[in-house]
Order: sequence, then structure tokens, then C-alpha cells
Amino acid sequence: MNDNFHTKPHTRRFFSILGLLCTLLVLVVLVAEVGTALLMSFETAPNVFNTPVGIFILTPGVRVVFRLSGVGSLAYYLFLLSCVVISFSIILGKMLDGFEITDGKPRWTTLARSPLTDVAGLAAVVLFLNYLIVAVMMALGNAPSAPESLSELAGWKLGFVLIEASVWEEILCRVCFMGLPLLVIAVASGERENLGRFVVGGFEYNNYVLLFLVISSAIFGYAHYGGWGLWKILPTFIFGLAAGWLFHRHGLYAAIMLHFFIDFMSLESVLGLDSSVVPLTTLPLIFVGLIFTSRIALIALQRAFGERSEERLEPGL
Repeated sequence: MNDNFHTKPHTRRFFSILGLLCTLLVLVVLVAEVGTALLMSFETAPNVFNTPVGIFILTPGVRVVFRLSGVGSLAYYLFLLSCVVISFSIILGKMLDGFEITDGKPRWTTLARSPLTDVAGLAAVVLFLNYLIVAVMMALGNAPSAPESLSELAGWKLGFVLIEASVWEEILCRVCFMGLPLLVIAVASGERENLGRFVVGGFEYNNYVLLFLVISSAIFGYAHYGGWGLWKILPTFIFGLAAGWLFHRHGLYAAIMLHFFIDFMSLESVLGLDSSVVPLTTLPLIFVGLIFTSRIALIALQRAFGERSEERLEPGL
């Protein structure tokens, strides 16, 4: 199809503007979330110091292997919080690096290729698909529910759990089940240069990347079965694909930011927002997710049936 709608300049501009607005919205929310996490640390840190913390691995179910207490618990929490702050600093720095001023005017479209744009686009897609799955289940008379234990947690402990999930789960699933197997394959193939990229992320694509992307996402999905039930496997598998792609494309910091953003968005009490305020951020992202998901599906179908398209499959710009 020579006159492909997705190759027209006005269509590309539409997606560029939509992606930019989505990126700016996610940036504002991320600033609020990181600020909230830092403010909560004044309450969380002393409580963590006085509370034993279990360190878990995925086998693929969740298994606590040992516990920390006192200084160990506090050091673990500060490590997790530092990873969130550092990841946010990296993604913000890379966004600002892409900002250009030409002829005295800012070129906002130069932000289109920043990692934050990909995080924002994938966050919108993940949120849309998650709500779609929930809506379908409710229509079928099988409304999903969150674990009761979450609603019973104190505010500081809930904040700790969310930060731990954002960092530790990404290290386990993306680094251990995706990066390290790729590292072993690279070493076995005789590669000796820049091997650290498989640990921190940001490496080239090949069939092995696709294989371990799917495997790590499946493990991530199954890990949520015990606490959430069968319904949670599919949405967390989809999230795993998004986070794994960010790990491959940009690095661990981008996967952590996606996880942190989604988790803090899903629980109103952590953000300290009234229930009437939260939809002001979630609903626009769900709408953008619908558009981006439709775009990805259309481009994928065009490629599957042999139609040439220069568009990227990811929901970025």
C-alpha cells in the first residue's frame, strides 16, 4: 500500500504531539511520585530499621531466602530508594540532553526520542491493556480483586513494598532472567568487550533477546499468581514485556521507572490524592494507550502481511 496512512507527515506529527503530551504528563506524575517517596522516607526509614525485612528470589514463585534487620534492613531500603532516585535522575538528564533551541525557539519534538518518551508510551499501553482485561473480566461476572493484605498495610510499609517491587523485582526479572543468560551466551560466543551492558541494560536486539524477554516476562507474571490469583498473570506478563523491552533498549533505569510509575499510580493512598483527582491522570493515559495500542497492532499486521512500513513498533514517537 503506497499511500499508507501511517507514513503521512500529518499522521506522524499527530503521534509526535500526542507522545509529547503523554511524556509531559508522565514526567509531572513522576516528579510527584518521587517527591512523595522521598517525603515518606522520613517515616519509612525508622520503621524499616525496627522491622525485619525478607529478601526474596523467584523460583519462579516468590521464596524468601533470608531476613535482614536493624542496620541491614535500613541499608536495603536506602539502596532501593537510591536506585529510584538515580533512575529518575538518569531519565530526566537524558530527556534534557535531547532538548534543543533552534533560532531562539525551543524544539520540543527533539524530546521525542528520549527514554522517558518510551517509558510514557509503554506506561499508557500497559495501563490501557490492564484496564481492558479488568473490564472484560467484570463483564464476564468475575471481577478481579487486590490482595486484602495490601489494604491493611500501614502507609510507610505500603510505600516500602512499592519501592521494593519497582527495584528488586526488576533486578530479579530483567537482570537475572534476561541480562545474565544473554551475558553467558555472549561469553560462550567469544565476546569479551562491553559485557557490562547485559547487567545494566541497553544492548542490541537478536533472537536470544526475544527468547529471554518472553521467559523473564512469564516468570514475572507467574510470580504474581500466589498473591493476586490467576487473573494477574496476563497483565503482569504484558508489563514484563514492556519492562524487558525498556531494559534491552535503554537500560535497567528505564524499567525501574516504568515499574515505579505504574505501581505508584495504581494506589491512590500512596500519592495522597483524592479519588476524584486520580482519574485526571489515569484516564488521559488510558486514552493514549488505546491509540498507541491500535497503532502498534496495525503496523504489526501490515508487516505480518508483507506491507512495508517504516514506522517503529514501539509506542514512542
